[in-house]
Amino acid sequence: MMGCHEIMGAGTGWAGAVATTVAPLLAVAVVIAVAVLLLRSTALAMPAVQQRRSPPPIVDGPVETLKERYAQGEIDHEEFKRRLDVLMRNRGEWPPADRS
Repeated sequence: MMGCHEIMGAGTGWAGAVATTVAPLLAVAVVIAVAVLLLRSTALAMPAVQQRRSPPPIVDGPVETLKERYAQGEIDHEEFKRRLDVLMRNRGEWPPADRS
């Protein structure tokens, strides 16, 4: 005949008690980890978040403005070259030094 403890499952001992306590906690931890990973991957895919994380591009104001005016047709090629030459001379970068 079976004893009372064997019928109710009390024969599993302390290992069964630990397993029944740890298993639900482990399941909750896995669900939380998956949720965090999904939120992070979604946040990285959002353009607004990407803009906040990336540094602003470094642009040279006068040269960029000149390029934009040329691209929009406000100035012709000769005027673009002339103004670019003036900008570069003012920076001491243009024309290259003659090293002969």
